[in-house]
This record gives sequence, structure tokens and C-alpha cells, in this order.
Amino acid sequence: MNQVLQPKKTRNYAVDFWRVFATLAVCWGHFGSVGFRFAGGSHYPASTLFTNGPVLGVFLIFTGYFLMKSFQSKKAKGMNSDKSARVQAIEYLKSRYIGLWPALFTGVAFGFVISITGELTGLWHGKLLTVGEHFNGITDIFAALNVSILQFLGLDATGLLSDTGFAYSWNSPLWYISAIFVGGYFLYYCLAKNEDFTRGFIIPAIVIICPSVWAMNSALSMNDRSVLFLGLFDNAIAFGSWGMALGILLYQPYERFRKMKIGNIGKKWLTVIHVLFAGWLFYITIVGFDGLYASAASDGGRINSEMYVNIIVAITLAFAVANQDYLTEKIFNRPIFGKLGEFALYYFIVHIHVINVVLGLVGGENVTTSGQYYMWLIIVNIICIILGLIAQQFCKKVISPLLKKLDNNIQRCTQEGIAEGIQ
Repeated sequence: MNQVLQPKKTRNYAVDFWRVFATLAVCWGHFGSVGFRFAGGSHYPASTLFTNGPVLGVFLIFTGYFLMKSFQSKKAKGMNSDKSARVQAIEYLKSRYIGLWPALFTGVAFGFVISITGELTGLWHGKLLTVGEHFNGITDIFAALNVSILQFLGLDATGLLSDTGFAYSWNSPLWYISAIFVGGYFLYYCLAKNEDFTRGFIIPAIVIICPSVWAMNSALSMNDRSVLFLGLFDNAIAFGSWGMALGILLYQPYERFRKMKIGNIGKKWLTVIHVLFAGWLFYITIVGFDGLYASAASDGGRINSEMYVNIIVAITLAFAVANQDYLTEKIFNRPIFGKLGEFALYYFIVHIHVINVVLGLVGGENVTTSGQYYMWLIIVNIICIILGLIAQQFCKKVISPLLKKLDNNIQRCTQEGIAEGIQ
């Protein structure tokens, strides 16, 4: 009997392009804003480029989109028909842990070593978010390590132990991975429990309510960490869940756009529109514009700027997912971005501490010209690439195999226990 071969799925590398760009933008955004706070303030000209990178929404929106895509694919294949919502959510969470936790653990461990070294030597900023006293010997170091255990587990976005553990945030940018774990579990559970109610009410409510709260609260913004959202839970979960909810909300229009039959003239017009939105996003992140990071005020100036950028991001990502225009097809959808997109995660987990160390050793007061700024930014990127490659190999060859072996052993023991129970 002849077998019908299924067509091989073609990977859309344009998605990876935007992941790579967002990673670089976040890095130079941290270098230009957060990093110089470690070193006593900035001294470079205000006209310096590559100082803003408010595009974290790229990761969250894509995460929500692919969460929904995975859910729909399993639903169509009947893979979850006999599974409870809890089991489906746990399986999704497990897949996220297997894919992201090795990098998160490596990043937090790397941050712990760098932070302790900086604290004990005084050569660079000891802790990214200092709360309370400095370390007073090895006892305090182990105490800080103990109360920050949830960071190593990827659960610090829950806000548990925040009063103690967050004082020692060994790698603060990795909060978004924790938010993907925690928020992703809740969103997937809701979809599995009642898809129609979740997509028709819960998801739109999250997308609308969160920005309203941020905009009307002068003391709270999207990127604030270790503060309460509505007095209920850590704002990290709110921002992470909001970004993923937006991706879930956009899943259907993205898919309709992707499946459209568009002729040559239509593709040309789409290319023009895409160039405008992508060009504006490049401008925002490379050049910046006045008021993007204005101080939080009663009129919600900061949140409005961040929300504006995320709207531009959401529109631009539609072109990447659809792959219907020539800019995406000819430039962004290249296999090289697949490799770079995979590597970007490991670059990301080391970047904040490379910035911390470099600026600590150089001294922010010694970076007074745009040329010096660019030179040290290039050096930071080179070091991030080297350490990122090391981290990537360590995760792939050491942590990931151990994690998968642990998962296999747990499944085997569970199955054996079930078999014995039946007997």
C-alpha cells in the first residue's frame, strides 16, 4: 500500500529575525539606561544612538501566538481529548521548562557568581537591585542564595519571597521567562478548560484591563518588577500574561493574514506598509524619540509610550507571521536567522552582567562621547557572543540532557507505579 508523504513544514525564519533584533535592542537599551546607573549615571551626549530598546513585547507576543497555535494543533489532532485541563496545562508547562529552564538556570547561576564577585571585590556593582544591607561574609551569601531559590526554579514571577529574595536578583532580565512559565500555565489551563470563554472574555479583559491599570497608576508601569498589580500579585505576571494574552488575541487575525491568497500587486503594497512599520520600529529602538521613557506621571506618559511601541510591535510581527510581502520573503526569512534566533536566548542570559562588569571596570564617568559609547557597546556585544556560545554549549551538552533524563525517569517510574496498581 502506498504511503502518502506529508509535506515538510517550512520554518518561518522571519520570526527568528525579530527575536534576534529584539535581543540586541534590549541589550543596547540596558547598556544605555540601566547599565550606566550601575556606574553612577550617564555622561554621553543625549543624541547618542542605540540607547533604547523597549521591544520586550516581541518575545511575549510570539509566545502567546505559538501557545495558541500549539493548542489548536493538538486540538485538531485529538491529542488532548481525554486529558483534563490541568494535565494539558502541566504538559505545556513541562515543554516550556525543558526548552527554557536550562538557559534560565545558567543565567541565574552566572549572575550569582558575578554579583557575589562584584560585591566582595568592589570592582563592579554587586547586586542589580540592592535592598537592605550589603553582604557581611559567607553566611549572608548563603542566606541570600537560600531565599532566592525561586529564581533558580523560574518561579520568582510569582512574587513569593520577594521581600527577601528579590533583594538579590541575580539576573533580573530573566523575569520574563519566569512570567512565561507562570502566566503561560494559567492561560493554557483556561483555554483547555473553556476555550470559548477564555478567548471571548478572559483574554480581551486582560489585554484591556492591564494597560488601563498601568496608565491610571502613576506609581506603576508595565516594566516594574516586585510591585503589586491591583494589590494582588507581582506585576511581572501581569506584564507577562498581558503580552501572551495579546499574542493569543492576535492568533486568529495573524492566521487569516497568513492564509490569504495575495497577488503580486498586493504583495508590493504590503511590502510598502511593512517597510513603514518596520522602519519606524527600527527608528524607535535605534534613534529613539522624545518622551519614550518619560517619568511616570499622573497622565500615564510612560505607559502610553510603552504601549504605543507594543502596538507597533504587534502590527510589525503580523508581517513576519504571514510572510506575504517581499521584505519578509527576501530579507527577513533567511535560514541564518534560525541559528541566530536559537543563540539569542543564550546571548540574552549573560548580557546584563557583561554590561555590569564592563561599565564597572571602565567607569561611566569615562564614557563621555558617542564614539566611546559605541566602542564599549561593541566590546560588550563581543563578550556577550563569546559567553553566550559557552552557555549554549553548556546547556545543550550538560543541563538539557540531564533534565530530559530526569523527565524520562519520572515518566518511567510513574508508569511502573500505575502498572503495579492495576495488578
